[in-house]
Amino acid sequence: MTTNHIQANAVSNLDQIFHDTQSMLNIFRVFGATYHTVPSIISGAYIEVEKALEWFVETQKDEVLTEQYVKAYKGARSSYELQFYLMKSPMLVYFSVERKKVAVLFDPSLKSKAENWPHN
Repeated sequence: MTTNHIQANAVSNLDQIFHDTQSMLNIFRVFGATYHTVPSIISGAYIEVEKALEWFVETQKDEVLTEQYVKAYKGARSSYELQFYLMKSPMLVYFSVERKKVAVLFDPSLKSKAENWPHN
């Protein structure tokens, strides 16, 4: 799948990403609309997300197709912030600083790559 194909599909499938009952971006919908497959997922919680994000941006920048950022407020004081990256290969990497969580959604054919990431 080429980068141009992914970008064209991402634009043509916005109706699959945004649903009437759900106004926020959903990483599973974004993945499905972009790569046309149901993802597998590997996630980690209670990690130092800031360091992981810094490493990711520095080492994976050539593989990133696009970066998305979401910030939502729940009441006067609390907020929710996340970043996710669509990759050139069928992979989406998600970072949530507040939840101390990182997740990788990937095409099932990339299981060994995802299991070894970030070591490969």
